[in-house]
Amino acid sequence: EVQAPAAAGMHARPARVLVQAAKGFQSRVTLRHGGRSADARSMIALLQLGAGPGAAITLEVSGPDEAAALAALRQAFAEQLGDDDTAAPGPADAAPAAVAADEPLEPGAIAGLPASPGIAIGVLHRFRSEAAGYAATATDPLGEQAALEAALEAARAELKTMAREMAQRVGDQHAAIFAAHEEFLEDPELLAEARAAIDAGAS
Repeated sequence: EVQAPAAAGMHARPARVLVQAAKGFQSRVTLRHGGRSADARSMIALLQLGAGPGAAITLEVSGPDEAAALAALRQAFAEQLGDDDTAAPGPADAAPAAVAADEPLEPGAIAGLPASPGIAIGVLHRFRSEAAGYAATATDPLGEQAALEAALEAARAELKTMAREMAQRVGDQHAAIFAAHEEFLEDPELLAEARAAIDAGAS
């Protein structure tokens, strides 16, 4: 039994570290928590475990190099999966209180929930969702598979560019989130589901 990182539990960055560690071994690695199980090579499955800070997780390792894999994974968890920022937030880090629902607003003002302290001044772009402009089904599965692979390659290239730019601006630790996003593009469960849907006639 191991424990999820104490800082914020099993979120994207530590999950990516775990995926990378599991890929280094032939053995199958399964995590169990709260009645759920996850393949250690699947980012989406790890995040769906719902393992919060310090949560107990059971590791199951089976395969030709299981002893080495188990030892390496235990060590990775002991090191908080690289997510060792356990410092409590100070007063300056606390988000300001939201505007009360019954507090009158100035004409044209929009109430919202603040995410960080401070004041921002600029142009507001209001997001509105729109229906995607593509057909739900297709008759050329090979073409759709090729389109999927092209989209994956384009997404990888964009994420690498964003990671480099972020590393230059704020450092490698914060840029690591983009490496975690790259793992979604390699997630065996997501890819299997997408390819199966295409084979079944989805676009």
